Amino acid sequence: MSELVCIAVPGMRLDATFGLLRVVLTPRLSTADHLVDWPKVLHDGAQVELQVTTSAGVDLPAQVVDVTHQADSDVWHRFFDRITVTPWIGVPSYGTVTATDTASHADQASTVYGAAVSSVGDPATVEPQLAALDLEPLPPPPDPLAPVPAWTRPDFHRALALLRSFPAVMRALGLVVDVAVPRTLIDQAGPSGRIRAVWRRPPTGFGVTAPATAFEVVDGFFAPMRSATIVGGFVDLRTTSAGPDGAPVPDWPVVTFDVDGAAGALRDLQGSVARRRARAGAAGGLQQAALDPDDVALPGRRSLGLQIVHRQRQQHLDDRAARGRARAHQGLDDADALTADDLVLGYRLDVSEPVVLGHAPVGDLPGRRRADPG
Repeated sequence: MSELVCIAVPGMRLDATFGLLRVVLTPRLSTADHLVDWPKVLHDGAQVELQVTTSAGVDLPAQVVDVTHQADSDVWHRFFDRITVTPWIGVPSYGTVTATDTASHADQASTVYGAAVSSVGDPATVEPQLAALDLEPLPPPPDPLAPVPAWTRPDFHRALALLRSFPAVMRALGLVVDVAVPRTLIDQAGPSGRIRAVWRRPPTGFGVTAPATAFEVVDGFFAPMRSATIVGGFVDLRTTSAGPDGAPVPDWPVVTFDVDGAAGALRDLQGSVARRRARAGAAGGLQQAALDPDDVALPGRRSLGLQIVHRQRQQHLDDRAARGRARAHQGLDDADALTADDLVLGYRLDVSEPVVLGHAPVGDLPGRRRADPG
């Protein structure tokens, strides 16, 4: 039997009558005959049953609501008529992802360049700073003689995964739809709760799976439940952690230069100075003799505009992978409720500065980084 997975994604919008809920649909097919024209199914009339549970664990009476969509059968056929269907066999394993510690590299580069500026390039000041650099080595380059992997035509499920980053296409395919959640139902749940969107009257041959999504009402938004990094649908750039000296440092520092390029150049200079010292010692010279300023001249840094980096990125990725591996061994209906971290597909950065005419500000909106789910 094929399966239709319905992921409920609170859509932020909340007014006096309803809250917007996006439903992301993931068909898991056992045969191509089960889903020939999904938009036609939607146009014939589609509904979901909203099942809401309060934060106290009380199940509210279910409500059936209509689905609105932008599905187009022509788009569906253009995408999928020539794509084969390999029967769904389960979620693949989650591998290990390694993130470069960009925030640490930026801190170290700023320290070295700051020391060079304050000492006007004095080798006695700059050399110890170079020696103290702790920049992990670059990964080995790929083998140019390694055989090129054979290209495999994506099947239906792989194509669907690749389309996740294109929400407009997903809407045209009818795989992202909208539901208006009655405001009264949200108010009955209280400031937080869980919601499921269970598809009614699925196509023949389909079972329905609807995992729970935790939500909260915060600052007038109907939002996915907050996580360590996302609050009220926005990435919280205000958090701090203890730095090396115990003082708080921002978890999301802003950098204005090419960190990878600076780290690579400093890594090369660090090695060059170390080799120069080694050669001097092997030749019987004074290994600690003073270097010339040219020997420790720092490479130029390239400006790269404003960048926001995450100081705990590796831990964040490890946690997400661990949750994915745990859910892969659970039934989705029984797994822990999804939160903002599980639903986000990317970020959008909005920054607004006050506009001043004379000396009177006429606009002042705070800069926030929006997390865009579904």
